[in-house]
Amino acid sequence: MKGKYNEAAAFARQDASMDSSISNLTQQASDYEADKDNFDRAAFDQLKRDLSERKKLKEDMLTGTIARFKPYLRL
Repeated sequence: MKGKYNEAAAFARQDASMDSSISNLTQQASDYEADKDNFDRAAFDQLKRDLSERKKLKEDMLTGTIARFKPYLRL
């Protein structure tokens, strides 16, 4: 009786895919470590400040401090 597929070939494909997955994860980890060294904390803090200021302005507009934005309060 001959099997439907070759088990050795199936295991070889699975082993090759696991090897490529391991190499991809290793590459991603090394990229992450390289990016971690290049992180600009000051730029990140500035971005957070800008986003919080924009959020506050939007909330101020939608709370009714500017009359033309009052219809949006019902959303």
